[in-house]
Amino acid sequence: MNRTLIILFLILTTSCAYADEKLAKWEFDDPARKELGGRYFGTGTIYLDLIKCSIKVNLLTNEYVHYTFGKSGGLMLIHRIKTKAENYTKNLGLGCYTGKDLDDIKKDFTLADGSYGLSETFKKWGEENTAKIAVKFFKGVNWQGVGNVEYLYTSDHPGQYIDLCLFSDSTKPPQALCNAGPWNFTFKPKFKSDTFKYITDIFERITFIDHDQLPPDSPAIPPKPVEPSPAVPADSVQSE
Repeated sequence: MNRTLIILFLILTTSCAYADEKLAKWEFDDPARKELGGRYFGTGTIYLDLIKCSIKVNLLTNEYVHYTFGKSGGLMLIHRIKTKAENYTKNLGLGCYTGKDLDDIKKDFTLADGSYGLSETFKKWGEENTAKIAVKFFKGVNWQGVGNVEYLYTSDHPGQYIDLCLFSDSTKPPQALCNAGPWNFTFKPKFKSDTFKYITDIFERITFIDHDQLPPDSPAIPPKPVEPSPAVPADSVQSE
């Protein structure tokens, strides 16, 4: 009896934890082929199962996230930027890193002693390409963000290139979200120096969660499509 009451209490507690949240809207790309996934539209909260990572994101009205069941191994966040001159849409995609992949990519954002900083890899890259390299730090609810910012002046494509990672400090196993390659931001906020902060402000709305914290019955996670039952062979029907 006590065991049953405890289970019911946990279920009710979990339901209440998500009941107060305003959830983002969901729309299938093709209602007839739900396995293809769809999009979450802000404003609201979404929960994402990224295969090896699990996260919670608060979307704004000018953002949407594309998601495919069982295939989205990272966050694909589309952020619309409206200016007087032009409407920009930026694909701020971050891949999920765990295990050996996380160990490998972390080397690009850490010093020899393992602390976060400008790695030897990026130092050497900057020297070889006459680029000014800087390391910038930013934080989220439960992660440490590290960005290698490259200022290229002598390249055929000058600009501000950014490699960054969000390293979770609370999940088990450890997780990280990183961009797969450097971004060169062609748009310019009010001040050029704000480019890095403009992007990291968006990511500060991400929270890492453990897989068992995903709300199984929440509308924030649309139900996976049900596989059709195999057809019953005609010759298997028995007559009386």
